Amino acid sequence: MEEATSQVVDISKEEEEAVIYNILQHLDIVRQSGRMAKQTPPSISLPSAPPPQTQPQRSINDPPTPGPTQD
Repeated sequence: MEEATSQVVDISKEEEEAVIYNILQHLDIVRQSGRMAKQTPPSISLPSAPPPQTQPQRSINDPPTPGPTQD
């Protein structure tokens, strides 16, 4: 483990800049693909929205039950 760490520290600035540049380029590609993906998922996210709504309904049904018990 220590050997691998020392190798990372020993990387030259040129190599480091090259790695950072490649990462930034990759991030730009991911952003572009993300924008394209965001346009298509909305249709998928709409159907996934209704399920959460069913949970609040259950919680609304729960409070009335303790109410009559107190009376």
